[in-house]
Amino acid sequence: MALEMKAAYVHTQEDKETILLGFADSQYDTQEYVLLQRSLLVSESEQALGMHKVHLTVNDERHSAYGAIRSIETAGQAVRIHLIAEAASKMHADPEITIYYQNADVDAVTLKDILGRLFALEPAVLAKPLGN
Repeated sequence: MALEMKAAYVHTQEDKETILLGFADSQYDTQEYVLLQRSLLVSESEQALGMHKVHLTVNDERHSAYGAIRSIETAGQAVRIHLIAEAASKMHADPEITIYYQNADVDAVTLKDILGRLFALEPAVLAKPLGN
């Protein structure tokens, strides 16, 4: 089964501590969202727990995990996220999430750039050329 979401709002943020990319059906009255974030300041003990990887949340913290993403593809104004099967099961999430963001205020170049920085420590996630 696959989750499909239309994101009217896309938020990107980067500071000294965190890189964040969020997709939501609405900026203010959010019902559905997908959030990807990575901490830039991770201790050795946190790294041992996998907390240096991208943290994915789908609609609720109960449906979240570190290092759950197997691969990401982008095409036009869509993003397809493929989860690791075991992680999807633990998160009680669909193994594939497709997000359409055509009405959001972000372009494909900006999105690819932030994805590259988010997954800098997990290059295999983006091993497939983005946009192909």
